[in-house]
Amino acid sequence: MRPLRVAICADFPEEQWPSMDRVALMLHDELQRSHARTIDASMVCPPFARRLTRVPLLEGTRTAFSGDRFINRFWRYP
Repeated sequence: MRPLRVAICADFPEEQWPSMDRVALMLHDELQRSHARTIDASMVCPPFARRLTRVPLLEGTRTAFSGDRFINRFWRYP
């Protein structure tokens, strides 16, 4: 019997949510350590696209970063 393939959809590292990053990593590690025969777990996360934070007038602002987060989470993330 082939292992069940599971994708762990992690948050973008650029969002800097250490608790969410840790949960995704712990889940991945535990599945590999304790269930490697039955589950093939992979971490997936597309690259974080910077759109608003690249606009010269908005560069470095919290609003631009929040806009980029929104675009990446709800539009770009497959």
